[in-house]
Amino acid sequence: VTRHLFHHNKVAGAFNYWDHYYNGHVHQQLQQRRYNKNIVFALVGGFFVAYWISSASYAYWSLSQHEATSRGKSLDSMMRFQDSIINRTGRTRTSSRSSSANRYNSRPDQKRRRPIPVSTSSSLGIDSLLDPDKVRQSIQQLGNIDRWRPIITAFLEEPLNDTIPNTGDRGDMNNGKDHGQPPQLIVPLPLRTQSPDLLRRITYPNAARSCRDMPAKFPVNDAGLQYDAQTGRAFGFENMGDNPLPSSWQADSLPHCPVESDPFLPWIHDVFPSTDASVVHIVAQNRRRCRTGRQFTDQVNTLRPQVALMQPISVQQISESRARALAPDLWHDDDDDSSIGSEDNRSPRYRLAPRNEIDQGHNYTRFICRFTTPNPTMDTEEEPSSTTEPTMTLLGETLSTYEFNYEYASYRKRSPSMWTPKGKDTKFFWTSTLRFECPVPQFLQAKMATGELVLQDDSNPQLDGTALVYLDIIPIRTSVRYKTQYLGRELIGPDKPLFEPFNPKTEWGDHNVIPAVEASGRWT
Repeated sequence: VTRHLFHHNKVAGAFNYWDHYYNGHVHQQLQQRRYNKNIVFALVGGFFVAYWISSASYAYWSLSQHEATSRGKSLDSMMRFQDSIINRTGRTRTSSRSSSANRYNSRPDQKRRRPIPVSTSSSLGIDSLLDPDKVRQSIQQLGNIDRWRPIITAFLEEPLNDTIPNTGDRGDMNNGKDHGQPPQLIVPLPLRTQSPDLLRRITYPNAARSCRDMPAKFPVNDAGLQYDAQTGRAFGFENMGDNPLPSSWQADSLPHCPVESDPFLPWIHDVFPSTDASVVHIVAQNRRRCRTGRQFTDQVNTLRPQVALMQPISVQQISESRARALAPDLWHDDDDDSSIGSEDNRSPRYRLAPRNEIDQGHNYTRFICRFTTPNPTMDTEEEPSSTTEPTMTLLGETLSTYEFNYEYASYRKRSPSMWTPKGKDTKFFWTSTLRFECPVPQFLQAKMATGELVLQDDSNPQLDGTALVYLDIIPIRTSVRYKTQYLGRELIGPDKPLFEPFNPKTEWGDHNVIPAVEASGRWT
C-alpha cells in the first residue's frame, strides 16, 4: 500500500508539473502574439492617421494658395476703385494701399469676404451721410421722418423661361419610390434681357421701416393675423391642409408676400449683423416645402427656384465695356457709357463662368449685396409728403457667401439631388432653412459694430431705431440643378465624384452676362 501510494504521488506530481509548464508556456505564447498584434494595429493606425493629416494639410494649403491667387489679382483694382470713391466723396484714407492689403491678408476669414466697393453718387460725402448728429439735423429740417426711411420694396421679374413647356411630371403620388421627372432645360441658359420698366414694383408700407420693427414686421406671411367677428379673436392665416388653392393664389398672396410671384426672391425671416460687423447674416426659409400635397402641383413646380438659391454658382467680375461686348442684347444704362471716365469708377458687372476662368469674382456665391444710405438732400426741391421716399446713395457692393455649402452637405449624405420633382423633400432637412451672409464694406464695419449707424432716442419714438445704412439683395438667377453637383476639387478631392458633375460651360455658355442691378428682380 505504501509503495502504491508513493508511485501514485510521483505520477500525479509529474503530471501536475507538466500541466503547469505547458499551460504557462502556451499562455506566454498567447500573450506574445497579442502583444505583436497590438503593435501591428498601432503601426497601421498610425500610418493612416499620418496619411489623413498630411492629406488634409495639403488640401488646406492648396485651397489657401488658390484663394490667395484668385483674390490677389483683384486686390489692386479694388483698392484703386475704393480710392476713387473716397477721393470723390471727400473721405481721406488713413493708411496706404500696402497697409490695407496687409490688414486684409492678416485675417484668413476675410479672404472670402473681401468686399467689392462701387461708386457712389453722393454730393455730400460718405462721412456726412453717416454722421448721426448731421442726420438728426437733416431730419428736423425735413420735418418728416418718412423722408429718411425707405419702404421695403420687391422688384419682380418674369419667370426665367429656362424649361421646355409640357415636360416633367410629379410621378405617381401613390408610389413613394416614384420621385417624378424634372422638366427639360433649355441649354445654354437664356439671357435675361428685360429692362427696368418691365419689372413689377411692389411696396410694403406697413412693413418694417425701423430697426425696432425687425423681424416682426417683415412681409413673409400670406395674410398675417385676421379678425374673426363672431368669436372676437384674431387667428393666423391657414398655411396647411390639402384643400386646393384658387387660380389667383399668386395675386392673392402678393399684398402680403412676393415670393410666390417671384420665387427667386428669398423668403427672408431675419436679418442681423455679426458682432464685429464683418458680415450681415440673412435667415430665410424654403417656401417650396409648405404645400406639397397632390392638390398643389402648380405651387410645387412654380417654387422650384427656392432650391436654386441654395446651390452655389461662380461668377466672374468684368468691366462694363466687356459686358456690352459679350451681351449686346442686354439692357444697358445709356447714362453709364463705358467710354466716359475710368473703368475703376464704375459699378462692377458679372458673368456666369466656370471656376477655372475666374481671376476676379467669386467661386461660391448666389446674391449681389448692395449697401445704401438715404440722401434726402438730393431731392429737397420736391415738397415733402408722407409718401415721398428718400433717394438712396450707393455705399458699396459685395457678393454673398454661404455659412455652409448645401450641395456639399447633400454630397456627404450620398444624395444626388437637393430636391425631387414630386416635392416630397422632407428627408432633405438641411434644405429647410436658407442661411447666407453679405460681407460688409470694410470702411463701414467699425461704425456698424459700435451701433452708431442706428439712431437711438428714447424721447422720440419716431426717430428711435432709424437706420443709416440699408441692404439690397439681388439674386443671381440660374436653373435649379437636378442630380448634378457643382463641387470643386478642394471639397471632394481628386477622385472621381460620386454623382454627375455640373458642366457650367455647357449649361451657361460663354456670354451669359448677369443683367445690371437696375434691371434685376430684387429686395430693397
